[in-house]
Amino acid sequence: DEKGCMQLYESGIYKFLVSMRTTLDDAGLDLLGLLFHNVSLKKAVLAPGMLVTLLELARGCKTVRAMWIVRTICNLSGTIKGRAALGKERKLVPLLSMMMRSGGTEADLVQRYGAIICCNVFSGFVDRSIIDTLIKNETIADLLVVTLLRVNSSGTKEHLGKALFNLLARQEFRLKMTDLNIVD
Repeated sequence: DEKGCMQLYESGIYKFLVSMRTTLDDAGLDLLGLLFHNVSLKKAVLAPGMLVTLLELARGCKTVRAMWIVRTICNLSGTIKGRAALGKERKLVPLLSMMMRSGGTEADLVQRYGAIICCNVFSGFVDRSIIDTLIKNETIADLLVVTLLRVNSSGTKEHLGKALFNLLARQEFRLKMTDLNIVD
């Protein structure tokens, strides 16, 4: 319900949800991921502490919560402010790469939304040091492996291909990626 989501947002629901992460069991954390997702459908904004909370909730998770969290981040990546904030987060792309290769409940959807996030983030400004780190620690190479070997959906492969294209469009990284044989 759009009206209900807007009332929740205006009443500070994101602050409340961020504060709940340390007090819930696994089933409660799954519901917390669902709540973040549902509110983000109507009002995709990054509240203080929200991205850190989302990344913590997703780390190592193979339940439906992973899909809710990745879809929430995907909703955020569809906004200019969200994309800018996500482009500054060093842990995001490595976590997405790990999640896209790890399987679990709703693995196809986790891969699809993870691919969209990568595509959106790489289409905006990402700090040079973050991209350098992603290349050095082989996260970009891993995304290529995920694209070629782990993803079954042609639509997800297309989004990951666009993400890599967005990265290769930046001249300073194109040479590094070809010199390291990331893209052969």
